[in-house]
Amino acid sequence: MVDIKFDFSSFQKEAQALGAAANQIPYILANVLNTAAFAARKELIETTWPSSVQIHNPNFLRAALRVATASKYDLHVEIVDVLHRGNLGLHEFGGTKTPRVAHLAIPVSGKLVRGMRGIAKGQRPKQLIATTPKRALRILPSGIFIGEGGKLNLMYSFKTSVMQPKDVPFAQDFARVMVAKVNDALPRAVKFAMRTAR
Repeated sequence: MVDIKFDFSSFQKEAQALGAAANQIPYILANVLNTAAFAARKELIETTWPSSVQIHNPNFLRAALRVATASKYDLHVEIVDVLHRGNLGLHEFGGTKTPRVAHLAIPVSGKLVRGMRGIAKGQRPKQLIATTPKRALRILPSGIFIGEGGKLNLMYSFKTSVMQPKDVPFAQDFARVMVAKVNDALPRAVKFAMRTAR
């Protein structure tokens, strides 16, 4: 899970310097932060993720990431992983991926069909075991094998853990887009607020 937070309360001083009235500042900052957060989410989905990893399901990150918006009473925004799938935190920070059950089934490269959603449904471990004739199936401590042409082919190897490299700069790109968008939007938002307040 990746929860990226960025507190922009320091921009209150800048808003005041631009001429915003004290009672307008929280509302202005909340709107600016929310606009910037949605721009940052778009960047993470459309640029950061696809440029960092091999994409199998282009809709996955769009479904996973949601913006928890700021209000004039709480000037912080979050982009939250609501699906808790895909080990997004490990992609950001790196670390050890461990299984929910006894072991991880790691697909052998070139042996299985990959589609938009990763390994084709019919070739995922449970389905492969259920649909393969028992005479051709071998489940050994090292993995899942399918007998073919007189030999056993390893389809999945079993691991108790695997290392996930740090390969997706979610926080870095979030911060970069947030700073750029807030810096760009704040002066306009203050001017608009000053005009409408008159």
